[in-house]
Amino acid sequence: MLSSGHSYIEMALISLGYCHIQLNQPDQAFQYYQTCLQKFPESQMARNGLLHLEKAHNPSSHQEIQG
Repeated sequence: MLSSGHSYIEMALISLGYCHIQLNQPDQAFQYYQTCLQKFPESQMARNGLLHLEKAHNPSSHQEIQG
């Protein structure tokens, strides 16, 4: 995992965020992704997790952008 350029802490925070999405606990997922971005501001995976949460909570905004 370290050869991918991501630290174990970053990957753990992202994994916890993803797990909470799967458990339908978006508030907790948001917190883990935010914590990850605070510690690793360049984390594209954390940004993508937050984008996923935003789309899930506001699906009409995503459709307006594409359509």
